[in-house]
Amino acid sequence: MEERRATSRCNLALPVEIRLAPNLTAIRSFLVETRDLSTQGFYFNIAHEFTVGGKFEFSIVLPIEVIGATQAYVSGKARVVRVEKNGGSHLDPSGVGALIESYQIRRGKSVKP
Repeated sequence: MEERRATSRCNLALPVEIRLAPNLTAIRSFLVETRDLSTQGFYFNIAHEFTVGGKFEFSIVLPIEVIGATQAYVSGKARVVRVEKNGGSHLDPSGVGALIESYQIRRGKSVKP
């Protein structure tokens, strides 16, 4: 497979909250872990149906060991650019590659986009 990434990724397992809003009254939230991360996107596994082109909101916790004196949170909006089915059942986790479309960084406390 041809490498199409514009920036290199770091193999980092960081907690991330994924939020989907299928309609205006229901927001579904999932806690997952990144497999890798770059300034333009990230990859994670999740046992939920995602489709290429789908959009979602995210919040990633950057630990003190990575960022410095205080914990930081990156929150924003992303779009699914790749889905890798890892099994035959809809309950098996799929790998999801996401392109970050917008983000903000906050220190000290979690924020929702």
